[in-house]
Amino acid sequence: MFQTVQMREARGRAPVFPDRWGQAIINRLPPEMARQAHDRWVAVANSGIRYPGIRHDGLAPHAKANGELARLRNELAQLKFSVAVSAAEIADAALKLADLCERRAFSGVKIAEHFGIEVKWPKNATEDSIRRRFCDARWWRKQLHTVIGRAIEEMHRRRGLVRAGKAVYLTDWSLRRWRGRRAANSRMLEDSVAVNEEGATLELWDVVQKSVSNPELRRKEMMLRARGFEQQARDNGYTWTFATLTCPSAFHPQMKKGGDNSRYQGGTVRDGQAWLCGRWEGVRASLHREGVMIFGFRVAEPNHDGTPHWHALLFVRPDKVDRLEELLRNAWLAEYADEPGAAEHRVSFARENAARPGSSAAGYIAKYIGKNIDGHGVDVDHESSLEGADGAERATAWASVHGVRQFQQIGGPAVALWRECRRLRDPIAPPEIEAARVHTSKPACWAKFIDAIGGIVAGRKTAIQPWKKLPLDLNRYGEKRAPAIIGIRSIAHRIRTRVHVWRIERKPKAGEAWFLNSGAATAACSRSSSSLGPVSITVRARQHPAALNSEGFTCKTGPCERKAVQAVRLHQPDP
Repeated sequence: MFQTVQMREARGRAPVFPDRWGQAIINRLPPEMARQAHDRWVAVANSGIRYPGIRHDGLAPHAKANGELARLRNELAQLKFSVAVSAAEIADAALKLADLCERRAFSGVKIAEHFGIEVKWPKNATEDSIRRRFCDARWWRKQLHTVIGRAIEEMHRRRGLVRAGKAVYLTDWSLRRWRGRRAANSRMLEDSVAVNEEGATLELWDVVQKSVSNPELRRKEMMLRARGFEQQARDNGYTWTFATLTCPSAFHPQMKKGGDNSRYQGGTVRDGQAWLCGRWEGVRASLHREGVMIFGFRVAEPNHDGTPHWHALLFVRPDKVDRLEELLRNAWLAEYADEPGAAEHRVSFARENAARPGSSAAGYIAKYIGKNIDGHGVDVDHESSLEGADGAERATAWASVHGVRQFQQIGGPAVALWRECRRLRDPIAPPEIEAARVHTSKPACWAKFIDAIGGIVAGRKTAIQPWKKLPLDLNRYGEKRAPAIIGIRSIAHRIRTRVHVWRIERKPKAGEAWFLNSGAATAACSRSSSSLGPVSITVRARQHPAALNSEGFTCKTGPCERKAVQAVRLHQPDP
C-alpha cells in the first residue's frame, strides 16, 4: 500500500516495519498522512541498520519511531473525532446530535465546545432560536463539516504535508473535498429555478453566472474599482504605497526549503489571520486619531505552507506616506521583533516615485487579484510553482477551508450602493440618484461615481444610501431577519430597485411535469421553496417546520459531551 523507504541491509539484518499497534494508528490516517507516517517510522526504526549503534535522543531507533507514533496517537485523540470520517458519517452524526438536543438529553453548548465549534450567535438570538439551532441537523452538519475540515488540515500542516515540494497552500485531500462541495453546489443550481410572484422563471445557474459569484465578473469589478481609486488619487493629489505584510516566523510550521521550523509555536491559519487583523486594527485606530485618511484594497493570500500574508494598496497624502509606513512597520514589529530577519522581511513597501514613471497602482495589485480568483494574467504562480489557474484554485480553496476573507476594500463608498445603481438600466427623475447611476452603466467609471455621491473624502457618508427595509418574515430559527436592501434613497427621494419577490424551486424531474399544474403542486412548492425577498439572489431556507417551545434545556449530570461523542460514533477508540 505504501511506497516505503528503501533501506540497505547490513550485517545480515532485515529492515523492520510497524507492528500491529503502529499499523493500527497509521490505518486511521488520511492517505497522504498515512504514507508519511509509515515512511517516517521505517526510516527512523531502520537507521540502526545503516549506522550501527546510532541512538536518537538517547533512545534506540525502534523506540524513537514508536515514540513518534505515540505522539501522533495523542494528537489524534485530542481531535475528538476520527480523521478518516466521511461526509455520510458527518451527516449521520448531525442527525443524532440534533435528536439528542431535541429530546433535551444533552447540552448543545457543551457538545459544540467539545468539538471546538466556534459558536457566534446573532445579536437578536433568543433562548428559543438557539435551541432550534441545536435541534437542527443541518446546522450541526455545517458546523461539523467546517471544524473537522479545518482540524484535519491543521494537523497536515503541523506534520509538514503542506509546503513547497509537497502540497502548497493546502493538502490535496482538502482540495478534493472542496471540489466535491463545489460540484454539489453546481448541481443544485442547475436543478433549481427562481420564480417570482408573477410566475416569471429564471434559471438559477444563469442568475449566478451573471452575478459577482462568477469569478471572471468578480475580477473585472475588482479591477474597475482599483483603477477608479487610482484615478481618484491622481485627481486629488494622493500618492500610493504598496505594502506586503507577513506573519512572524512563529506562525510558519515549515521552511520553504523543506524541514520543520524550530520557531513555530503551533498557531493555525486562522490564528495568523487574526494576528494580522489585530495589527491592522491598531494602525487604523492611530490613523483615525491623527486625522490621516487612506483608501485602497487589501488582499490576503497564503504562503507555501498555508500561513496567510497581506498585500495592501494604500492611497494617502504625499506628506503622510512616511507616517503611514512608520505606523505599519511599528505595528508589525511590536511582537516577535527579535526573530532573525524580522526587520528586513516582515514588512516591505513599494512606492510611487519619479524613478518609476511607468508604475501603476492598479497594475501592482492586478497580479494578486488574478492569482487569487481565476489566475487571469498569471502565467506561473511563483509561490507555488504552479500555473496561474491551478494556483488560483488552490488559493481559493485555502480561503474557503479556513474562512479567510481574501479581498477587502479600505475606505471609499460601499460597493453595495454601486451594485444597486447598476440595477437601474433607464434614466430616472431624481437628479442626485441619476448623477450616480449614469456612471455605473457602460462605460462604467468608479472614480466618476465617487465624485457624483460626495467625493472620496465622504467615505460611507455619501449623498445617496442603500434603502433598507426590515423583512416581515422570520428565518428558520424564528429570528427577525436583518434589514434587506430594496433600493436607493436620498434626503428627498427613494427609488426601488428590487420590485419582485423570488423563491427557489426545484426543477421537476422526468415524469413530474403533470404535477406542476395541479393544486397539490402549489402546496408542495410552498413547502419546498424559499422566499428570496425583493429581487434577491441569495437562497434563504424556509422556516423550521416544527413548532418548538421556548423552554430551555439542561444537561444531565456527568460528562454529557463524552456520551454524545460515543453516540454519534465520530471518534474511534485508540488501538
